Amino acid sequence: LESPLLYVLLVAALAFSPSFWESKDRILPDYLFILLFYATVMIVDRLSVTKKMPFVKQLPTIFLAALFVCLVYGTRSLGLLIVPALLFHDVVRFRRISRATAIIAALFVLYYFAQNAALQIDKSYFEALVQVDPVMEGAVPDDVGPSVDADTAGQDWLGLLKENLSILEKRIPYKLEVYARILSEYWYIGRNDHIGAILFFIMTAIALYGFVAKISRSPSFGDYLVLSYVMVLVVVPFEQDRYILPQIPLYLLYIFHGMELVHNYGVKVGAGMVAVLARAFPAMVCLILVASYASSYADSQTAHKIERGVESTESQELFEYLRGNTPEESLFVFHKPRPLALFTGRRAMGNHWEPDLGKLWRELNDMGVTHIVLARYIDPAKPPRYFIPVSYT
Repeated sequence: LESPLLYVLLVAALAFSPSFWESKDRILPDYLFILLFYATVMIVDRLSVTKKMPFVKQLPTIFLAALFVCLVYGTRSLGLLIVPALLFHDVVRFRRISRATAIIAALFVLYYFAQNAALQIDKSYFEALVQVDPVMEGAVPDDVGPSVDADTAGQDWLGLLKENLSILEKRIPYKLEVYARILSEYWYIGRNDHIGAILFFIMTAIALYGFVAKISRSPSFGDYLVLSYVMVLVVVPFEQDRYILPQIPLYLLYIFHGMELVHNYGVKVGAGMVAVLARAFPAMVCLILVASYASSYADSQTAHKIERGVESTESQELFEYLRGNTPEESLFVFHKPRPLALFTGRRAMGNHWEPDLGKLWRELNDMGVTHIVLARYIDPAKPPRYFIPVSYT
């Protein structure tokens, strides 16, 4: 961005973004991941600046970049994307892999094998990658997402992978639709889905214009990382709205860059209605942002998510009740398992979906579930209850 004012507006757009405020009480590494993610982008871009320096003087920045790449991956497995994106960046921009990138990649590989030897944190992700996606096969409703079919557990790993790859032509459009729907909620205007969809397409078109203009003039490592990130999101057989969160800052950056280019075009043209509209374009985009944010915060559901978090009176009463009325070895089913586990010291798991009720109870029994947390008021005529004990007899 050329204008300092646009940087201020961009920071304000991020600071007041409902997407970030709605997820403030999630006990997940998203915010730490975003911080380390963009710190890594800045450090790697710094390597381009120091490229003409003697190699020995580049080493501190190289080791710092390698450290942050490892920290990003250690925070979330999505950090695994950084090294391939770095290699992609070097090959496209410089037609070769630089010594700095080779060192960063080598150090990361050592860290990767050491971490997975100790913790095996990526095992479940790799197992999910070779499972056939039932959504693509029409086996489950679209709003449930992929699940693991026990009948495929004994199949050949390579055969499962080939079968998974064969449905990519269905999966990619499906994933694009899913994430487009998630991102369109960013442009919330009341409960009118049509207006939100129109604004989403307009703003995304501006973002694409800004993105293309940026990579054609002065591409950075972050731009290549966006491409790698999006390609992975549309290929893997699972999706969550939180996967979009790390890309919102760049999404807004490209929107601001696109509207700055339109404004500069208006200044260059000078006179005429088109020039006037082009110069006013940043103001119109900012008004849309303000209107969207205001509508989101005025919505009762969004306000409820922001105001009633884990520290609310109701939440603390629930946690206190569970601590005082259940054994420490209990295992709860609850829609927010991490806060419950943190505040009660009990084990917890998320809501478990299974259309066959008999199979559901058998699976809960196998998992050792002892309690299911309910809404506080089940029946107004009876005293409030927070949970029901699970009996399998």
